[in-house]
Amino acid sequence: MNVPAVPGLSRTVLRVRLGDAPADGAVARTDDRADTLPAPCGGHLTAADDASLTLTRIDGTEPAGLGLLTDGGDTCTYDPPVLDSVITPRLVASRTRTSAVRTVLELDAVLDLPIELAPDRQSRSEQTTAIPVRIEVTRWQGDPLLRWHITFDNTARDHRLRFHAPTARAADTCTGDGQWCLTERPVRPDLGPLPTDRGHEAVCGSAPVQSLNAVGRGTDRTAVLAPGLPEMRALTGTETATGAEQEIVVTLLRSVGWLSRFDLRSRTTGAGPMLATPEAQCRGPQTFDLALALGDAAATDTGLTRRTAVFRTSLRAWQLRPGTTAEPSLGAIRVDGALLSALKPAENRDGLILRLSDPTPAACEARVTAPAGTLLLPVRLDEQPTGQQAVLQGTAVSTWHLAPFDTLTLQIGRPGRRGRAGSGPAGRTHH
Repeated sequence: MNVPAVPGLSRTVLRVRLGDAPADGAVARTDDRADTLPAPCGGHLTAADDASLTLTRIDGTEPAGLGLLTDGGDTCTYDPPVLDSVITPRLVASRTRTSAVRTVLELDAVLDLPIELAPDRQSRSEQTTAIPVRIEVTRWQGDPLLRWHITFDNTARDHRLRFHAPTARAADTCTGDGQWCLTERPVRPDLGPLPTDRGHEAVCGSAPVQSLNAVGRGTDRTAVLAPGLPEMRALTGTETATGAEQEIVVTLLRSVGWLSRFDLRSRTTGAGPMLATPEAQCRGPQTFDLALALGDAAATDTGLTRRTAVFRTSLRAWQLRPGTTAEPSLGAIRVDGALLSALKPAENRDGLILRLSDPTPAACEARVTAPAGTLLLPVRLDEQPTGQQAVLQGTAVSTWHLAPFDTLTLQIGRPGRRGRAGSGPAGRTHH
């Protein structure tokens, strides 16, 4: 079935009619012994004993360790014990579910984790708990992303769980997204030299990002998408867990028991009161959704940020009750050429607030579709007018220039006292 494209902020309505039995290739089936998955960039992926995937490319190369999980001891600021033990999962079972639109590789694994830090906090406990982990890796037809869905019930304390993805090429920098822009950071050691002077802290190579981290340029770029303000970084050299020359690493879970401590090796002073924080151990069910973008899917900043936005706010589907009627809608407001950051009612209840951003180092042209006759007034983040001239929407589209790493906020409403129609502010046009 060919489904029409659905533009942003719009909807389409589909009627599904049951017909003859589909061809054999379209029948949903499950293989309880399969451990392979077709790769988006060609070739196939095979599950390893540690529940990671090995990519067998068409050219015969076989990078291993995609999606490897590693777990190490932790305290407040990341502070591995003197005698740390790093654990990887053990694969218990694998199966595939295949339909006409997707293939899902289901992996059942177990993490045998120490239950907590030892009483002297110098090592991890000898007592362990077996934590079942379900890993689903999905390949949708026509989708260049490889998607992970990871679930488990955390019953351990004082540990850090990370997701590893080897990169196509090694680089000196990695790129992550912030609130309004992509930020390029140097690749540094996972944990720098431990300080000896009072009041110092070891350099940590990780940084918070909004939803993505990427290494490389062009079609050699590798990107991991993980919406939810995660901690990411790039590992290189002898620090990689998979043996690759470089990896992108995402911190999935930090289980910690203290707001701050004064006996850490990575920091020779406290960063706050020494208060116990038992709920910060993050006990209970945990769910993580990530995606891997390779080659053309990650080649450009603009394409990658837009693909990440779609992954972060994916299309939703509802089944209508019998007798319910609904019509397709293209949406009264649409944006092309820039990222939509917010669309909400104005605080003064006069129309809507539309906020756009250009997170890349290249300028862009944002095309805003709004109902004819509405007024588009540039405002600040606090929704007060900037003093720039408003634009009266003539036909359906107005064009707005955004500089690199720029933002634009527009109040959209009917002509009134807050704005004045005109030719538009300098650098911005409408038609």
